[in-house]
Amino acid sequence: MNDTVGIFYETIDGKIIKTTGFSNKGAEISGYYDNGTDYISLEVSNSEFQTWIPRRDLIDFPNSRDPRLPREFDLLFDIKYTSELNHALSSPNNDDYVEIREMAVKYGLV
Repeated sequence: MNDTVGIFYETIDGKIIKTTGFSNKGAEISGYYDNGTDYISLEVSNSEFQTWIPRRDLIDFPNSRDPRLPREFDLLFDIKYTSELNHALSSPNNDDYVEIREMAVKYGLV
């Protein structure tokens, strides 16, 4: 049964929604839609919601302007977004430069 808050779902028409809450009715979903910047509140039937596919493989919206990085970057270097990674890699004098670059290579980001 689909009912997890805080994960991405793919709707039948291929749109991506990240849930941030449900109402007591169980059919009102609040969250972010496609680009992650527009907050929405949708009323959908429970049967329709159950057709949505949980996308636990996603860490950010596929069309994000500044995609989130894997959590390991945040845990080790306090780097959450691609723009922050680019900034860190533009400064070879950074104390963690070598380790950050190695991790970026590991995840195919360089």
